[in-house]
Amino acid sequence: MSIALASVLLAGPAFAGADIQGEWQVDRALSLLTLTATKTVSAEEAAGVVAMFGGSTLTFEGEKVKVGFGPAPVACAWAWGEAGEIRLSSCLDKRKQPAPGPARLELSADGTIRLIEEDGSALAFRRGR
Repeated sequence: MSIALASVLLAGPAFAGADIQGEWQVDRALSLLTLTATKTVSAEEAAGVVAMFGGSTLTFEGEKVKVGFGPAPVACAWAWGEAGEIRLSSCLDKRKQPAPGPARLELSADGTIRLIEEDGSALAFRRGR
């Protein structure tokens, strides 16, 4: 197994307390690799997910994070969890109505933030340029 693939498969919460402020953008190639490595979806389905959500962003501003998934962004409060994960709460849609947020966010050892859904599928985000 290559070191790069091992970091994708074994990446977990690593840097609780790290500075994550600013915009993070989907890393299409790493997201495709992550989705297919976890075997939660087929390669074809993974490509479709990456195409659909490839323009998504996470924007951390103070104690808030905006999760930008196309026309349905949500804004949530966030804090570091005990296990180093990024915990979300009080998510609101653009009309300021309660909305579900992502299942889980984790800052990984490779410097990416993974948005992980309940089925284990994940998109990888890198800090914007």
